[in-house]
Amino acid sequence: MNVLDNPIKHYFDGFGWEIADYMFEQVLKQIKTIIIGANFFSLNANEVATIDDQFWILVHAYVTHAWKRILISLTFQHVVEGGNANNLIVVIAQAFM
Repeated sequence: MNVLDNPIKHYFDGFGWEIADYMFEQVLKQIKTIIIGANFFSLNANEVATIDDQFWILVHAYVTHAWKRILISLTFQHVVEGGNANNLIVVIAQAFM
């Protein structure tokens, strides 16, 4: 598809983000399908620190689907108010709202 051949009226400033949103919806549907059909599901949260002392938390799931282990990254969140247990629970909960 040659984008330049399409009429300009179909494009707007947020066009790329709109396509990304639709693609993300499809990714979420695929993740849900994999998790529903999984034989095993494990949810993990790992906190990491960057070289400039920022803290991030990565939430991912391991599932077995057709007895093959699959890693699914669910969210990667910036932790701004410290890495204590109470704050990490809030950060993880907010990531899925």
